[in-house]
Parts: sequence; C-alpha cells; structure tokens
Amino acid sequence: MKSKLTKVLLVGTLLSMVLASCGGNGDPKPKPPPDASLFTAANAWDGSAPSDATTLTPDEFQAKVKSGEIELITAQDLKGQEQTWRDQYVQDQAFLKAIPADQRSPDVEALLNQTPDLPMTPGGDYIITVKNNDGTTFNTITLGKQSQMRQIVESFKQASSSENALAAYQAAYDASPADIQGKISAPSRLSGQPVSTIMNALDNLDDALASVANLDNTRIEPQSLTPQSGPGNGVDTAGICTPSNAGITKNFWWPLKRFTTPVKQQGMRGSCWGFAAVAALESREMVVHDQTLNLSEQYIVNKNKRNYAPSDFSDGYSAAAALNNMLNHNDKIPSEGAWTYNQSYGRPSTAFDAGVAGTAASYKNACSNYSGYCSETAHQSPRSCTSFLFITYCAYNTVTNVGGGVDGSATTEVWNNAWSTSSAHTRRSHFPVNTIRVLLASGQPLLASFGVFPGWDGAGASGFVTNYSSTGGRGGHVVLMTGFISNATLAQRLPSAPAGAGGGYFIIKNSWGCGAADAGYYYVPVDYVTKFFSNLTRMNMTTSRSARWNTEVVQGKGSAGPQVSLTAPFTFSGGFHQPFYFNFQKLQTFSARVNDATDGQDCCSSSLEWFSAKAGANKIASGKTVNLNLAGSGASDTITTKAKDSDGNVGQISFMVYDGGYPIVTVLYPQQGSTLPLKTPTLLQANAVQFLGGGNLDTALNCAGMTWKSSKAGEGPWTGCTPSVSFATSGPRTLTASQTYDGRTDSKTVSVTVAEAPTPPTPTVVVTITAPKLPYSVGTYGSSVLVDFAGSVTLNGVSASCATLTWKAVSATKTYTGTGCAPKIDLNIGVYTVTVTYTNGSGQGSASGTVTIVQKIVG
Repeated sequence: MKSKLTKVLLVGTLLSMVLASCGGNGDPKPKPPPDASLFTAANAWDGSAPSDATTLTPDEFQAKVKSGEIELITAQDLKGQEQTWRDQYVQDQAFLKAIPADQRSPDVEALLNQTPDLPMTPGGDYIITVKNNDGTTFNTITLGKQSQMRQIVESFKQASSSENALAAYQAAYDASPADIQGKISAPSRLSGQPVSTIMNALDNLDDALASVANLDNTRIEPQSLTPQSGPGNGVDTAGICTPSNAGITKNFWWPLKRFTTPVKQQGMRGSCWGFAAVAALESREMVVHDQTLNLSEQYIVNKNKRNYAPSDFSDGYSAAAALNNMLNHNDKIPSEGAWTYNQSYGRPSTAFDAGVAGTAASYKNACSNYSGYCSETAHQSPRSCTSFLFITYCAYNTVTNVGGGVDGSATTEVWNNAWSTSSAHTRRSHFPVNTIRVLLASGQPLLASFGVFPGWDGAGASGFVTNYSSTGGRGGHVVLMTGFISNATLAQRLPSAPAGAGGGYFIIKNSWGCGAADAGYYYVPVDYVTKFFSNLTRMNMTTSRSARWNTEVVQGKGSAGPQVSLTAPFTFSGGFHQPFYFNFQKLQTFSARVNDATDGQDCCSSSLEWFSAKAGANKIASGKTVNLNLAGSGASDTITTKAKDSDGNVGQISFMVYDGGYPIVTVLYPQQGSTLPLKTPTLLQANAVQFLGGGNLDTALNCAGMTWKSSKAGEGPWTGCTPSVSFATSGPRTLTASQTYDGRTDSKTVSVTVAEAPTPPTPTVVVTITAPKLPYSVGTYGSSVLVDFAGSVTLNGVSASCATLTWKAVSATKTYTGTGCAPKIDLNIGVYTVTVTYTNGSGQGSASGTVTIVQKIVG
C-alpha cells in the first residue's frame, strides 16, 4: 500500500532509502577511486561541518552528488550569493533614485526615506514585535529595503509593458458585467496598441464600472464566520481566533469570504511572500475546482530560496516571482502534510545583532522543536557533509516533489503605484478602485505588497487601519487582498465604524496568526493603499468557476441552505483541515451534523449522503453516522457528505483523508555502503513510527517489535531499535530492519561490507616559516634578542590551523621552545637551528632554518 502513496516524497535522503531497497545482493564491485574533480580545494566547505548536517563517507558523498541526490555547496557559493544580493541592491537603489523626486510614487518616496530603528536580519530584513489582542506578543520578520526595492523594480518593469497592460485589461473586462462590456473597447481591439492607449482604456473601464450597483456583491452576514479548523502542524494553532463583533468579518459576507483558507502564522521568518502565494493558490483551487487544500509554504519557500533565487541567509522574496518560478519549472506545490511549516522560533535573541546578522549564527537553532526536514538556513534544505583527507565538503539534499500538487501561476500587475503619479511616464489617470473591486468580486484574490508603518500595527481587535503616519517604517510585507466593502455598506451594520478614506476598505488576509487585528484580517482604506502599497498582482486564472461558487456567489445563496459539519473522527466545518490519516484496510467511523436557518439545529440528519471521489457519483453510505470502507481508495480520497433541507436547498462539505497508520522504519546506522569493523561490537540503530502525516504528527512505535536480519548465514536475527552485534566473518552482506504494526509491515535494507579497519590515507602536509626569512642574522648590544616567528600549514593544498605548531630553537648550548602561529622566542647569542613541526593524526610535516644572534660592539 505504501508504495502507492500519492503523498509527496521530499528530500534526497528519502529517495536514497527507496534506491537502497532496490539494490541487489550480488558480489560487490571494486570501489572506484575518489573523484579528483569533486574533492578539490575549490569545492571545500569553510570551517567544520554544520551541526545539523548528516555525516556521509566520501564514497557515499561522491555517489550521491553524481546521482543528483545532493547538490554540492561551497564556501565560494555562499560568498557569491551575498555578493549577488549586494550588487542587485546597488542597481535597484540606483534605478529608483534615478526617478526625479517629483515623479516618484508615494511608496517609493517613503521607502527611499525610510530609516527604521529596527534590528536587521541577514538580508537587510527587520525583526518586529507584534502584539496580539490578548496581550501576548511574538516576533516576526518584515522585508528590508533590499527585498522591497527588488520587488518594486521588477513590478515596475512588468507593469510598464504593453503585454501586461493588455492582460490586466482582459482580466478586468472578463470580470465586468455584460452591459459594461458593451460600452467599452473589446480587448481584441487593443492588441498591438501602445501602453498609453491601453491605459486610457483601463481608465474608461474603471469609470464605467462606477455605475454598477453593489459592485462588490457584498451583503450583511446572517450568521458568524464558520470557526476556523486547525491549519496543521507548525502553522497557527494559538491566538484569539474569534472574529470581533466590531469588525467586518463577523458582520458581512463577500464573495471570497468562504473561498479563502484560514489565517496562518509565518513565525520568526520573513516568508510572508510564501504565505501570500500559497493563500492565493488555495483560493484559486476553491474558486475554480472546489478543492479545499492546505498547501506547503515550507516547500515553496525552500524551492525559491534554494534553487530559483538562491540565498542561504536572506528570507525576503516576491510572491509573484515565486508563483512564476514554480510554474516555469513545472514544480507543483504539495500539501502541508508533505512538508509542514517550521516557524523557527528557536532562533537566538542575538540573531539580528551586529556580527551575527548575515552569518550562519543568525539561523542557529532555527530547527529546534521541529521534527521535519531542516537546516539552519533560509531555505532549510537538509544537508550532508563528508571529510576527505581532513578537508570538509558539504552538499544540500535535493528536495524533489515526486507526487501530486498544484501548479504555480503566471501573474499580471493590475495596479502599480508608479501609474498613479506624474505624466512624465505612461500613467493611469486615477487609482482604479472599481477595477480592483470587480476583480475581487469575480473570485480573483490579489497579492499586495506594501511598507509596514505604525498605522498597520495600530489596527486593533476591530481590524480597521486608520493611522496614515509614514514615520517609523517597519519594513515591507506581502499579504492577500480578498474583498472590498464600501462605506455605505459598512454603515448598514456598523454605523460607529470609522469611514474608510477613499470610499471604503479593502479586506486583507495577513499571515501573523489569528490573534492579530480582527482574527488575522486587516481592513485598509483606499487612500492608505494609494499611499503605502506598491502593487497589486493577480494570478492568471481561468474564467471558469466551480459549482459551489456558482451556487453561493452567482446565484446569491451565500449563507442559505444547510450547513454541514463533520463531528467525528475530527471536527471540521469548512476551510481546510489538518490531514487525517488512518488505516484504509479497516472500517473508519464518520459522523456529521446539520444546522439550517429554516429547519433549525441538528436537523436533516436523515438526508445525509456520503460520497467518495474514488467511487465516482454513487453514494457509499447514508445517515448521520457511517462506517466507511476505503480499501479501494489507494493512498488518498476526498469524502463529501451532503444534506438537503425542507426547502430543497443542498449543503455539503468535502475533506481529504489519507491512508496511514502503517509503520515506517528508518535505519540510522549503518548507512548504505558503510564498512563495518570485523569482530568489534557495533551498535545498529533504527526507529519506527506509525505514519499519521509526518513530523510530530507521527507516533513512535515500541522498539520491542523491531527485528533485524542479515543475508549472511548464521548471523542474527536481532531485536530492538539498537542491538549491539559483532560480525565474525568479513565480506558483504545486507541488513534488514523490519517492524509490523496493525497488520502491516515496513522494512528498510542497507548493504554493508565487514572488514578490518582500513588505514586512513596520509595527508600531504606543508609547513612554512613565514617570518623571519631564514637564514636570519641579527646583532645585539645585550645578551639576547626577542625574535618574532610566524608559520603556516596546508593540508592537501588547503589552508589549515597553525595553532598546534611546535617550535624549537637549538644551539650548541641552549634549547628554546614555542607554540602556535606566531610565537615570540628570546634567543641568547649563538647559532640556532629552528624547527617548526605540525602533527594531526597521521598528518605530519616540518620546516627548519638557521637563526644567528651576534654580539654588537659599542663604538
């Protein structure tokens, strides 16, 4: 069953285990010599191996590099990343400063003048403290000037093209009512036209939309927002998650309200762009395909920061660029269960101090209290290292999605702040508020980038942003815009709420947990957007919509009909849920309840019908509580339960289930291809978990059930996770660790060789006396001279520590000694043979020369 899992397998270490289990048991072939092009000085790691790295033998390291399971990373690579980042910052800053001051958009002017009094992170990002409504606080990361400038410049360039302008017009045209379309130019008539012509057409479209009644398709919400389900391991499970009575969320319905997944928490990382990108994709899947998904922010952040825009110690990036990268590389985004998000709250309190920011020390303990694949970097790819001839080499494990997922997306700039300023360039005549409103109302969430200022922090529990101060900038941020509510509509239910300058409020989904602002939602006035936001970006979505969208939004049955919720084996009322795993080979009990505006609470149970996506259109069970047999569902299935009220309205809920509960064995030692000692006790190590979604969702199994077998006759079996064994004969053999649980067995196999302990190779050591230049002669009027010596060491051509050097100066009657890189030795008059020696394991080397101290005669 496990081999059929569609759950994504990530990271080269898992891939290597799959390959290992497919190996044969024949006679071993002679090992090839080390790859001279791999173990070179240019490919060396700087310093000792990171503490989070897996140690490999040189043969294993070489084999994994060649197979693509790991990707070599060198000290020069890391220096190159930093230099590329710095060079780009200089170019972007020059680009923005070249815009005359009177032609700069407000966001650019604010950014260039911004001098935040905040600690800086490695990429120039900022750490800020956010206060939840319950009084608790947490630290998070906002984007620094480098990241903001990079995003603004790329957005500006994209927005300046006629192709982008036409795409923006096409999207707004498609979202407009038919009578409006009849009053404006068809997109086909604008093909090939200059940007200025298309901009004029966009202005005309926006003006025409002003006449549409209830352009936003909002209405008063007759019941509160469905409680948010748990967003999964490592995302957001704390804070005040109940919307405020004084906020928009509890009181109003807007088209994307129930087509947006719950608020998440980015934690102590500058990954807002990854959360915004994933939130947009999750909404797209609900709007277009009626798929309720919880996608992996960890994966999209990893792939962009490791592969597509490499940076080990800079968090910032662009949501739009990330989505485009995933699409262009055909890299599908898997579910949260494939690689859960790490909030990295373990990073040290000194992470952003001078001398720490910009180094690996800033990410120290970023993986603490997190059981998933991780390293102490921005992308968190696991890494492996080896030592060859006393030199360290490291590589990142290749992270690969070999299962399902959703595609990224091309994007279109629908508004850029640069369009709103002077006529020196091609601009919009006014902020296209109506165009943005119609896009949101048609099911198109927008990525929004902006600078964080005190007004954002001061939103409070009601969520309204009212402070327009531009002092005390707090870095940049990326969020998801999901709707708009006009002041007139707002006053119908909340007459005491502050009116939004510019005509109303945009509804923003943030990624700072649901304890901030109104259950994680912020309401931003139109004028605030024109002042502080840099751009608004849409995904290039199809115009087709799901049946649920058509029922709830197009037919206007938003809150009508029965509300179905799952009560067992977990509670779920919509949005997305933590993945649920159980043994598909056994019956599982499910229960649901139904509430209805007409028929009341706990109604309509007899009408409940249950469906399986793998079973097709035929129902598989009926009733409030059912026992489902999913043995034929493969690795996963989507279960839907529907109910009908007395008015004939139908309500339903869908959720994902995954085959799980089976054991997964991991062999920790020995590793594939290891050489084990002959007739010496060796501790084998393995563990086994009951798979319930990965990470800390899994449950450890009792080691008493673990068995080990050897392919060599007369050896084993052994029991337990860590048996101590001795091998009486040399040669190759296969070791297999197995665990059985709930009627299902998992085994992992490693091929090893037993032999006498090999003699380590002798390294080439070169010791050099760098000062004074020998032979050396000096005179003195006294009886002695203090001589400054200095030396250096190389191992196999790579500089090594000189701290262990020992020095000896010997004359016919005297002997003097010293240690270290640069000892000072007081030598009496005489002729000395000076010898400096280096010893480290089997590596030895020395150098010598002559020093003469002569007596000077006065006069």
